Amino acid sequence: MACSRLRLAAVVRNGGVTRVAAIFLLGVLPLLLLGCGGGGAASNVVSGVVTFNGAPLPGGTVMFVPASGAPISSIIEADGTYRVVNIPTGAVKIGVVGPGRSSNPAETKAPVVLPPRYSDPAQSGLTYTVKPGTQKYDIALTP
Repeated sequence: MACSRLRLAAVVRNGGVTRVAAIFLLGVLPLLLLGCGGGGAASNVVSGVVTFNGAPLPGGTVMFVPASGAPISSIIEADGTYRVVNIPTGAVKIGVVGPGRSSNPAETKAPVVLPPRYSDPAQSGLTYTVKPGTQKYDIALTP
């Protein structure tokens, strides 16, 4: 900021720029340009429900793999919901890993076992195109 003030002082001293124009160029314009990211990854959110055989998947992990950049994953909640944040705009491949076995010995429900193909985003057949902003995408898995 100190460098900007020095440049502003030099410009005003050398003439040719009014004080209002200099304030706009050095103060307001950079703030406006920050808002021109065009749907950067930080603003993109995808959320929804993961189901298997029509029922919410009670846990696990969902992973979105963009064409370039690192994979982004999210926990699947007990009600099947997930929320992936800071994901780049564009096509992604999706992988899902089921909840596995419960560590509670009193648990009587059989674990949900997903077909192995879903754990590999390249093999799962699950794709989505992320758009700028917040969006909903439900993921329906079948046996």
